[in-house]
Amino acid sequence: DICLRYEAKDPRIIVVNKRNGGLSSARNCGIEKAKGKYISFIDSDDYLEGDYYSEAIDELEKNQSLDVVWLQYVKETEGGKRKYYSNPKQALISYSKNTLLNILTSKESFAWLKVYRAVVFSNIRYPEGKILEDMYILPELLDNIRSCKIIPINGYYIYRQREGSICHTKHTYDMLHDIALASARKIAMCINVDRGIYIKMLATYSSAYLNARILEPDKDWSKLIILYESFIYNWRDVLFAKISFAQKIKLLLIKFIGYDGILGVYRLIYNLKRRYA
Repeated sequence: DICLRYEAKDPRIIVVNKRNGGLSSARNCGIEKAKGKYISFIDSDDYLEGDYYSEAIDELEKNQSLDVVWLQYVKETEGGKRKYYSNPKQALISYSKNTLLNILTSKESFAWLKVYRAVVFSNIRYPEGKILEDMYILPELLDNIRSCKIIPINGYYIYRQREGSICHTKHTYDMLHDIALASARKIAMCINVDRGIYIKMLATYSSAYLNARILEPDKDWSKLIILYESFIYNWRDVLFAKISFAQKIKLLLIKFIGYDGILGVYRLIYNLKRRYA
């Protein structure tokens, strides 16, 4: 009733009644219904504070080759405590694929936190029934985005942290599989664009695959095993990569003893963490 009252007051508001199909289904429905030049997402339990959109839209209006504007956010606990994640005071704009790739992979890859030119989603839809659906579509976004800009603004996206949310739910096999698969897609999108970012992503996101196999050792991981073992690199890539010493050790171990070999080390670390947490 509240939504319908707002629809009656403002022709820009459209109320859609649909069966609950999950987050991706809702976003896809919104993309298909949208008639404006720009698209932005707000998850149902979050909210906006301050002047969040006008400066981003001004940037998109001024620069027609700009397809995405990154904004800023706050993590807010159920008790009201906040942690601010602000973008740099100096605006950063990217035109090259390498720089854009670096922003897509190093900045938050949430669906929210951005204003997109609507044409970016002309051939992109979120995969339904998968976890980390926003990371999953990053390769398609890279193909469709010509340039992006990070700006400081006078508003924040309030990202509420709830105990019952997906991010705080106990992991299941399906969830672990989806996280590892989305992580693999993020790694794979870097292979032919930037070698340094590829190694950095492999060092960071191969942990999703290792964690999955540790937490559910008896499940069928055969397809993911083939996928992760296809990520080829040499010791020089690792030594010259801008990653931590621990990450270099991890990649060198994977290189020389394989994922199966390093799983024993990971199981030991995981068990120690659980014991002394």
